[in-house]
Amino acid sequence: MDLKASSRLGVPQLINLARVDLPVFSVGSIQCCQYFLEVISSTIRMIVMQKVHIGYFIPEFPGQTHAFFWQERKVLSELGVQSDWLSTRCPPQGIISHIWASKAKQETLYLVPFTVFDWFNSLVEILHAGPGKWINCLSVIFLSPDTGLLEKFKLLTLIVFSGKLIWLWRKKDWDHIHVHSCGNAANIALFASILSGLTYSMTLHGPTLETYGNNQKQKWKHSTFALVVSDKLLNDVSVKLKGFLPKTVISVPMGVNLSEVSRKSQYTPWEEGAQCKLFACGRLNPIKGHSFLFKSVEILKNRGLDVSLKVAGEDEQGGQGYHKYLQELIQEMNLDDCIELLGAVSQERVRKLLGIQTALVQSTQKPCSKGFTEVSMQFRCSTA
Repeated sequence: MDLKASSRLGVPQLINLARVDLPVFSVGSIQCCQYFLEVISSTIRMIVMQKVHIGYFIPEFPGQTHAFFWQERKVLSELGVQSDWLSTRCPPQGIISHIWASKAKQETLYLVPFTVFDWFNSLVEILHAGPGKWINCLSVIFLSPDTGLLEKFKLLTLIVFSGKLIWLWRKKDWDHIHVHSCGNAANIALFASILSGLTYSMTLHGPTLETYGNNQKQKWKHSTFALVVSDKLLNDVSVKLKGFLPKTVISVPMGVNLSEVSRKSQYTPWEEGAQCKLFACGRLNPIKGHSFLFKSVEILKNRGLDVSLKVAGEDEQGGQGYHKYLQELIQEMNLDDCIELLGAVSQERVRKLLGIQTALVQSTQKPCSKGFTEVSMQFRCSTA
């Protein structure tokens, strides 16, 4: 079905289409992601009355895991949705790795730093909202059942940032704001929505709802629609947020523009006696299970196999956090000669590395990641 046909469908029909059950390891499922993006575009157009200029709100953009946002925005543009980059703050330099990152930074509107000018504009927007809406914001904070006193105070401070978001919304004349997170960025959008009436939507990327902090019920309740990246997450929020979900919640796998990437050489399977070159790609975070992967390499090495592992990805602190722990672990396990932490790398380098590796591997506590599935199918790598 083309975009024109799908745009004539009502929201309920779009939801049913988007909930088609897809096989996880299927090139077809990846290709369907572009169709799902068309569904999203159609839904946005219908919800915001055919207006298609949106703020594209991504926390700490552009980071190492944000390549799919870059591709997604290109497709939205092709579908007639104009969007502006919006972010909380610029990420640490150590996780800015893509060749398009410099251009993205120049085009992005940031909530932080917060200048004197921002303080003035934010205060004006908040005062303009009036006492009734101030009370509504305070009610959301103090009646939130899953927040302690400290968390409530943190939520209160976010109202200031929502004032700046409202000012940007008016200045850029956005018709809608899509938040690619269910964390504090969504809280800021929530308060901005209460104070000004702007509409916002969210994407839940996982691995779990709890990853994105508290006040989830209010964030979802006030959103116009929400996207989740897997059916598992859809089932999870359907239970945990029952009674607080927006009318439209769609399960949408990630990944578009397959034509941008393809394997340049024939894959050569590993043969006994040759070095087994393993490659892992993902953030350095405990939930990714790198320690288990290192243990697997140790087992293979002890069995006499010539094995190497390159790990692309960095921690959220730009190399000053979990990276240090993993490096110490590698040394303790005497695996310095066969495991290398590459840090944050560009898409282009990832593609080059995939072309010369034996297998793409991943050890994680979260559901099979969108990046792992997409990369493995696009490059026809052996996976483990």
